[in-house]
Amino acid sequence: MSYLLRIRNAIALFLLIALLIVPTQAQDSGGAGKGGIITIASWGIPNFNPVLCADTGCLEVLPLLFPSLVRTDPFSGQLIKGAPGTLATDWTVSDDRRVYTFTLRSDWNWSDGVPITAHDISYIWDVYSSPEFSMAEALPFQNIEAVDDHTVRITFKEANCSNILWLTLTAAPSHVFQGVPFSELENHPFATHPTVTAGPFKFGSLQPGESFSLIADQNYPDAKLGYVLPEGLVFRVVADQTVGIERFLAGEMDVATSIPVGRRADIRTAAARGDMQIYEYTGDYWDFMAFNLADPQHPQSAFDENGKPLDQGSHPIFGDVRVRQAIAYAVDVDSIIQGAVFGEGERMAANIVPGSWATNPTLRPIAYDPSA
Repeated sequence: MSYLLRIRNAIALFLLIALLIVPTQAQDSGGAGKGGIITIASWGIPNFNPVLCADTGCLEVLPLLFPSLVRTDPFSGQLIKGAPGTLATDWTVSDDRRVYTFTLRSDWNWSDGVPITAHDISYIWDVYSSPEFSMAEALPFQNIEAVDDHTVRITFKEANCSNILWLTLTAAPSHVFQGVPFSELENHPFATHPTVTAGPFKFGSLQPGESFSLIADQNYPDAKLGYVLPEGLVFRVVADQTVGIERFLAGEMDVATSIPVGRRADIRTAAARGDMQIYEYTGDYWDFMAFNLADPQHPQSAFDENGKPLDQGSHPIFGDVRVRQAIAYAVDVDSIIQGAVFGEGERMAANIVPGSWATNPTLRPIAYDPSA
């Protein structure tokens, strides 16, 4: 996956918007209110309500507007203590690994002056566990409660190493929704015009179906230089990646992400001429072949009503590990990578991407070997 930035002297460098989804300041810092406007492609207008965020678009934009409880290191998988834009200053974990208790900072207010508290985290659970949303059963949480204004306790249904990924909750200004029935949240004007924020940027304007803008919030407490650069971000809606890269190459965009694999050679050529800078990092998606190992003659659920695994029998063909190994020997994955994605990929030995903390570097993919 690659990330491009067009070089312009009047525009400051603001690289990690889409790369790591964390606020950063410009390298060419000229002080507050400097740095120009960065124009970025967007695949649509996101829902700006943190409680209702359910797609990639809002997941990329909301960290620029709202604080999160914690953040994880994408390479180690560990929680980062004191990460910019996060509320938790410390935490404890119960012996059974199900209960996380977080202590929150007290130096941060919403843009309307109201202090950010633990209730802005627990409110999310109040919504999800309500009869109107009924999402509690599908989530790993058993409960999220505000012990006091600066302590939040999160209890999981069971100990699981993936629980840590669910702790990066985005705080919502719960006082804005005080008295609003949960059933009316989806139609609340905050979804398209977030008037109360607490990130490095605040909401600017919205042109339905066309664009939206964010403005630097100089009250942001975690600005490394003491102020936020650039002075604004404009997200212009494009139909797809192909349209986005064409508008970038035409000079209409300053930043392009998720470059189509068929255009990356052209982009590298342009970068070699000095027209732009390229930043590459490991993607987080993969293509795979999956096998149903269950007995097709006796289909049944994988779990009983209590959530316990059921014996599904064995598939007469794919249930044999030798068959699955033979298929792995017979498929020329390297040629597929060259032909299907122009070489912009690499083989994986398991269902864990190479950039993940959970990757086992000693595993090797089964080599293409028809004779075997």
